[in-house]
Amino acid sequence: MKIKLHTVRRCTQTAMMVLMAAGAFRFSPAFFLLMFIIALFFGPVFCGWLCPFGFLQELAGQVGKFLRRRLKIRVPELPYQTRYIRIASALLMLTGMATGVLTLEGGRPDSILFAAALAFLLMLNLLWPRFFCRTLCPMGALLGLTNLIKIYPLRVQAFCVGCGKCNKVCPMGVQPGKRGDNRDLGCIACMECRAACPVESGLRLQSAGRMSRRHTGTKEAANEL
Repeated sequence: MKIKLHTVRRCTQTAMMVLMAAGAFRFSPAFFLLMFIIALFFGPVFCGWLCPFGFLQELAGQVGKFLRRRLKIRVPELPYQTRYIRIASALLMLTGMATGVLTLEGGRPDSILFAAALAFLLMLNLLWPRFFCRTLCPMGALLGLTNLIKIYPLRVQAFCVGCGKCNKVCPMGVQPGKRGDNRDLGCIACMECRAACPVESGLRLQSAGRMSRRHTGTKEAANEL
């Protein structure tokens, strides 16, 4: 199940990237509305499962992780407050849309400046995975707000063994294992934390309207699994 989840996510990200590169897909208000509705249930699924630039950032981040280990380079974590920058980006995007300066009907930017900015952002991911997503992405900021009210948040179950593996694999540095319900604005619903959990269903998507009545137990019971 864990391997399949990761594989499916990579397939959906790759498919979206190919469609956009081929010009077969363009962002539209209708698409954004659909993603927003889905996010109200599960969080920013687009960011974690479809965004092509997010996929490229994750690949760059994996390369950076390998290089940092080989070169024994330690990089400080991004301050949590940097995430508020992308809220400002979202406000600018909404202002641009309201004034007609910016639209969601987009093609493929082909300018040298755009390519240089893309390359620079990807290089930053060698140091900080998902750098653009964490600090600048306006669409991610808007969809991230749904984490506060989404119907099915990820919830740490009672028999969590506290191993911290879910915190280590999170590409956004959210650390889902430190909360009962994961409602961090940075969560992208990628489910990597759930896939990394050594306890079956240690992290579960669960309706916010009810407490879990199943899979109860203690840490000792979980260690016996």
